[in-house]
This record gives sequence, structure tokens and C-alpha cells, in this order.
Amino acid sequence: MLQVDIKLKESKRALTTRFKKEVIVKYLNRTFKKAAPGIEKQFKTLTEGAIRESPEYKSLLGGGSPSLKEHFGLADAEQRINAVIKEWSNNTFIKIEPFSILGNIVKGGLKLGIVREDLSEVLGLSASTLSIIIKTGEQRGQSFDIEWLKWLMSEGDKQIVTSHHISFASGRGRAGDFIMRQKGTWGVPPEFAGSKGNNFVTRSVLGLESKFAKIVKIELTK
Repeated sequence: MLQVDIKLKESKRALTTRFKKEVIVKYLNRTFKKAAPGIEKQFKTLTEGAIRESPEYKSLLGGGSPSLKEHFGLADAEQRINAVIKEWSNNTFIKIEPFSILGNIVKGGLKLGIVREDLSEVLGLSASTLSIIIKTGEQRGQSFDIEWLKWLMSEGDKQIVTSHHISFASGRGRAGDFIMRQKGTWGVPPEFAGSKGNNFVTRSVLGLESKFAKIVKIELTK
């Protein structure tokens, strides 16, 4: 029989403390794993609600004048933005970072995800682009892609269209009383402009920390 002698170099107090931490780690990992589905479900509901309350969402539905719906010429803006939100919701995730002992610290927690930095999960959707045929000017008859979601979420307020501007024309626009006319420039209105890491989605969820913390607390104590 092979005999192995193990010498413990930690004090009795240190071993007791470590044992308590290991018990806590096992408990936390078990509890967070059990609570994760409920947390994820409520996180999706919370973020969707916040996005739908944003000024950008309401403007895409036609609020204000000229609205984003009119700026982009999206007659079906509601269907388009809802398709995008659905995709975000489907890709929302909660990842458990397993708890472990690191020195004197018990480390672990949750990671939340909703929007990829490159927006790849939504920019590939047909809903995020509208193809039109230019009716006036030197490019008449050519097709043009209105990449409204990309412009809204990542291009800031820079001038995107350099040969046309938006102008009032009662009942003549694709989505209201505004049309694009030759000459001038156009960009996303500054009050709605977004960039990667600072757009209407990130702005919508920034103030949700306390509500999310409450959700986590409730789910962990069920």
C-alpha cells in the first residue's frame, strides 16, 4: 500500500475561514445558476420597456415634427424598429461568472449583454435598411440604401447625405409631410444622434442599475 503524508501549512483559523468561504462559493454558484433564467427573463422585459420609452423610439413611431420616421422616410417604421428590438431581445443574455476564492476574496457574479458593439446582430436584418430609387438629380433612377439604423446608432450627427436636404411638403413624403430635395446636406438630428457605445439603446439602459439590482435580489431569494 502506498502511503502519502500531507502536511497542512495553514493554521487552524485559516483553514476554518477557507472552509467557510468554500461553503459560501458552492452556495452562491448553486443559487445564481438556479436564479439565472428568471433574471434573464425579467432583464429582457426591463430593457425592452426602457427602449420603447426612449425619445428615439417614439420619434420613429411618428412623434414630433419632423419625426425620425419622416427623416428616414420609413412608412413602416414601427414594424422595422420592433423587428430590431425583437432581435436584441433574442440575443440578450446573462452569463454567470462562477464564484471562486482568490486570496481573501470571493470573486464572481453576472455579466449582462444586449447590444454588440459592432451592431452586427441587427445591421444584417432587412428591417435595418430601406432600398429606394432616386427620383431626381444626376443619380435619378439609381438605387440608394437608407441604412437608418446604422446612421441612428453609430454615425453621430455628421452629414451623411451631401446632395439633398429634408423639406416640408404636405402629404408628399413616404412617411409624412417631409421629402428630400436637391442641394444641401442631411444628417441625423443631433438630439437623436448616436455612436457606438453611446446611442439610444445604451442611453435607455444606463439608468436601470437599481431596478436590475432589485430583480437580482428578488430572484436570488426565491
